[in-house]
Amino acid sequence: MRFRMLWPFLLASCASTHSTPSLPPPRAVELPPVPPLTRPDPAQTPAPGRIERDAAVADRFTAERQSVGYDFEAAQGELSLFSLFTLGYARGWHSVSKLRIRDAQGAVLHEESRSGGAGWFGFTSFVAPRTGSYRYEIELEQGYFRYRLARYSSYRDRASGAVEALSGPGAAAGYLKSGTDCARYSLRVARGERVALKVLNAEVDARNERRRPVPERMTRVMGGGFLHPQFRIELVFQGERQPQSGHYAFWRAPRAGELVVEVRGDESADGGRFELALQRDPREIEVRGTVVDGEDSAVAGVALEFLLGADEDPVGSTVTGADGRYVATILPGPYRIRMQREGERGMRVVRATAFEPRVLDLAWIVEPPAAPDADQ
Repeated sequence: MRFRMLWPFLLASCASTHSTPSLPPPRAVELPPVPPLTRPDPAQTPAPGRIERDAAVADRFTAERQSVGYDFEAAQGELSLFSLFTLGYARGWHSVSKLRIRDAQGAVLHEESRSGGAGWFGFTSFVAPRTGSYRYEIELEQGYFRYRLARYSSYRDRASGAVEALSGPGAAAGYLKSGTDCARYSLRVARGERVALKVLNAEVDARNERRRPVPERMTRVMGGGFLHPQFRIELVFQGERQPQSGHYAFWRAPRAGELVVEVRGDESADGGRFELALQRDPREIEVRGTVVDGEDSAVAGVALEFLLGADEDPVGSTVTGADGRYVATILPGPYRIRMQREGERGMRVVRATAFEPRVLDLAWIVEPPAAPDADQ
């Protein structure tokens, strides 16, 4: 069988209001390391100070009820994106904090409560109502933690539903103010043109976290979830919503027209910064082969899912026929291939690399149970 694309999610749409021109990439921010795990004297408190544009600070709380503030300057209408990454002192740790932004007179302009376990991430979008001085505050209510606070100032405030033009290839830097926000991009496509789109969190910690296996993530988040927000793409072509969504999309235009790319997050989570990468007409290759069992007999009905690279982009899938054979059109690169058979629990995983068209035969082998220990 020929391959089909996998798009398991369908997200809400965003209303369009107007278009904005493409923006230059944001300035890089040098991130200091989070302080080490060793615990200093509980009488030590984090040092207040300033946080400049496109800068970051790192420090630690050592006891409950401590607080700290960072002054910053902003022009009227200027957007500041604050990301707060925290780490506790032990597995099972828990903390609750108030995050506030005050003006020069001490009036609270923004306040939110944040909580989490051994680690959590908070994201705050703030537009200065007037030119002047402000203060970002962290006040502990329960627990304490080590942290890194970054301020990003080279993003422009985006009106709700605004559309930014994409041309590509390359990457667009964007953000969601909250988990319910939506960023939209438009792309003119020709008939039959193929586009590959990929969205990932712009935070280095978030990229590394996404690539960790579930057991490692569980040391910080119960259930193996994510500290940082995850982003997904939804496509709308000529006003018609496409049945595809995920962090990666490989799509072919049925005719010439406008493709609208919507970037959404988890409504129950924070907003955050992201990078949207675009490839136009990427090179494809065909792989074919046979899935056999331990006795070299063909295995029918095995679903193959091709996951590309470190981020395991779901490039495509196929199912073996009655003769155990399959054909798939994929992009060149290293793959993790997941194999699952209908009616059977569990799956098999194979790693392979294909940079040119090739024959790729796969083995469906059931591993025998481990022998009991001698003292059992």
